[in-house]
Amino acid sequence: MNIRPAASSDIPALLALVRRYWHFEGIEGFTALRMELVLQRLLGDPRLGLIWVAESEGQLQGYLIAVLVLSVEHQGVMAEIDEFFVTPEARTCGVGGRLLAAAETALAAQGCVRLQLQLGVGNAGGRAFYEHRGPPGQGTSSSTSPSQPVDERTPRRPDSSHRLRRTTLSALSLPTHALGLALLGLLGLASAHPGTPDVYQAAVEHQGRSSDDLKRDSLDHPAEVLRLAGIKPGMQVADYLAGDGYYSELLSYVVGPKGHVLLINNAAYDEWSENHWQDRLANGRLPNVEHRTVDVEHLGLPEHSLDAILLIKVYHDLYWVATEGPWPKIDPAVALNELARVVKPGGVLLLVDHSAKPGTGSAEAGRLHRIDEEYARSDFEKHGFRFVSKSDAVRRPDDPRDQITYKGPMVGKTDRFVMVFRKSR
Repeated sequence: MNIRPAASSDIPALLALVRRYWHFEGIEGFTALRMELVLQRLLGDPRLGLIWVAESEGQLQGYLIAVLVLSVEHQGVMAEIDEFFVTPEARTCGVGGRLLAAAETALAAQGCVRLQLQLGVGNAGGRAFYEHRGPPGQGTSSSTSPSQPVDERTPRRPDSSHRLRRTTLSALSLPTHALGLALLGLLGLASAHPGTPDVYQAAVEHQGRSSDDLKRDSLDHPAEVLRLAGIKPGMQVADYLAGDGYYSELLSYVVGPKGHVLLINNAAYDEWSENHWQDRLANGRLPNVEHRTVDVEHLGLPEHSLDAILLIKVYHDLYWVATEGPWPKIDPAVALNELARVVKPGGVLLLVDHSAKPGTGSAEAGRLHRIDEEYARSDFEKHGFRFVSKSDAVRRPDDPRDQITYKGPMVGKTDRFVMVFRKSR
């Protein structure tokens, strides 16, 4: 059973599951077209919510939808599980537990301070499922899905102890068929505390960032991208072929004074960016950021020295063979092996790049400065990285993917994929 974020291609199968769930619950008003538009909007804008699916042999067997809202009371973004359903034939196999664990992990990485679920008052099977799960991060047994044919909807919230506590509230005033707050789970998501600011959004809102960077934010959604990678304070991080260091500055604020950021360029990237990284680092304004000019096939870093590395719209350049200018010919396999050498086992690699048409591999890396998403995933997996998750935060379905990316009408309008990998242990 594969638990993964939903993609737009899942919408037909998701519609069938949602229809099945609504029929089971006796919910009226299902309209396929309206529901399809809602799912498309959710998948197109992760600021509204996230969807996970359970897939077995090409068939969806369950889904979990969490919607997001900014809470004044809890001083941050909170999530509520809006729909959670596993087909009867897939229950009692741990599917529900794995969907919930995936949601908890991803929402924690996104900076949510609270996750809330709702459970039907008379749903004894669902109650047993959540009570059996225990505190987040402890895992579940293979028998944690409810055994009776009920939906798996519920609520959870974090508290300052970062432990899961559940409280049964009085439901005497509610009819037994009502969907009430009969069970509340309290959990701490990552290190998030209701009073702790989101470090990723705080980095974006940091005073002193340039007007050019602020304009780029609306195109790159950096808080969402960094949140997905789970970069934390104190980490040793590299911004690979960073150009002028847009992400390096944001990383500086995220990792904080106990962390360190390497702004890595080769000589060609220094020249292409007109060495504007110097303006960014001038007068010691980012004391935890260090610029280095390196050969990407020989980074000159100690083995397993990085907690994370970012490749933001540059991976395709490993495959670009320039006919003029300062751009060196790079052996992609050697460069990727070098990345694997310097990242710690379990460390993070965040990849963002311009999407090429499916099946084109690396063929468009030179002509269009694009690369095929599935090719990219396979390439990193072959070089010691394990795929973890992806995001549609910077997707542009209206991009025909047949035009060059860094100049002309497509600048800032390209379809981009975002993937997170971990270095295999």
